[in-house]
Amino acid sequence: MIPRSVLRAAGVYAEEVQVNFGLLLLKAAVSSGIALRDGFNYQPDSRLIPKSNIALREELMKVWREHRAFVRELSVFLEYGHGLPANLEYLQESFEGFSDPMPLAVTATTMRPADALAQCTLAANHVRRGEPRKGMRLLSAFIDRWNDSPVPELARVYCNLAAAFDASGDTEAARNLTMKAIQRFPRDPFAKLAWQSLQSTPSNKSNMT
Repeated sequence: MIPRSVLRAAGVYAEEVQVNFGLLLLKAAVSSGIALRDGFNYQPDSRLIPKSNIALREELMKVWREHRAFVRELSVFLEYGHGLPANLEYLQESFEGFSDPMPLAVTATTMRPADALAQCTLAANHVRRGEPRKGMRLLSAFIDRWNDSPVPELARVYCNLAAAFDASGDTEAARNLTMKAIQRFPRDPFAKLAWQSLQSTPSNKSNMT
């Protein structure tokens, strides 16, 4: 959660800046993840795939220039308050070149804590880096917090948690979680697709979104 002291640096429209900038960074994280060619089975939500990386970069730079004080305070909060890898220079390099999805996903998730797709994006990056347990902890905490709330895309969180368990080698837990998603969200097409993927793909290859 972004503290008020950081938001004040964005001025009157602080919350709008936070939500908009967070979404732009999330899309940049997704685009960066798609660009990586490491064999990871990454299938992000189509709504997060930018139509044009050039246009997305321009939007990010516009916020970057117009709200420099906010960006600076945000960087300090992330890097020193939470030890997160989001210093200004590297964050800018990451979205200008769509080179590293991790700092983009970290920042986007911090700015959009109730966004299930942001959580899934960050968890996918942890799994991709060979750190499935970090992804598992992240998504488990999200489910614990929002399980009884009408959070959109919660089925995806369950399925991505299942994929993280699968990547860690615990295929039984992965199947149980996917079945739980199907039972709770019987009409969700993604839950059914996740089950089919888990049944037909080798271990460590489950879809993540």
